[in-house]
Amino acid sequence: MGFSPLSGLMMGTRARSVDPAIVLHAVHHLDKSVDQVLDDLNQNSGLKVMVHPYPSFDMRDLLKRSREDDKAALAVDVFVYRLAQHIASSMVALKGPLDGIVFTGGIGEHWAEICQRCMVQLQSILHVELDPERNEIGGKGSAGVLTPDGNWPLVWAIATDEEAMISRECCRLILHDEVPLHLQEKVLEYLGAVMGLD
Repeated sequence: MGFSPLSGLMMGTRARSVDPAIVLHAVHHLDKSVDQVLDDLNQNSGLKVMVHPYPSFDMRDLLKRSREDDKAALAVDVFVYRLAQHIASSMVALKGPLDGIVFTGGIGEHWAEICQRCMVQLQSILHVELDPERNEIGGKGSAGVLTPDGNWPLVWAIATDEEAMISRECCRLILHDEVPLHLQEKVLEYLGAVMGLD
């Protein structure tokens, strides 16, 4: 993510990484306000708009429907292509060799087909193959590793718990007096809500 959630990988309702001139175009030619355009880019773009009018843009549904629905197939293809693009561009920023790729979140942890198709997209620049059995079960039994033994770089599927990470970081900041006193109560309220203590 950059300045806002609008940069980065395309998601369910966000287009992400679009030409900024689209805002001016929509304001001048579609008679929308800047706020309406930003709302569209955040809430009515991405996979959702690619499969419209179909109500579900959940990747599970898209993968099932992609076998016979051209819109769903295109949405999955674009998502996989953009994911591979982001991985490749991240590799440029590294100061040394690539040690591994981590697939996480709902799609990364549960959708072997997405991981496999993404790695196929990267084959020309990164010679990594996934172990089909490990990939199919999300690396269970192999510490999340999806690549065959002896392969380098490694590819993992690792579960994420964003709320726990945010909570830990909030606690660390409070314990080290890095949160101003006037904000500590708000942070503690947030922690209580996340932990179900409210």
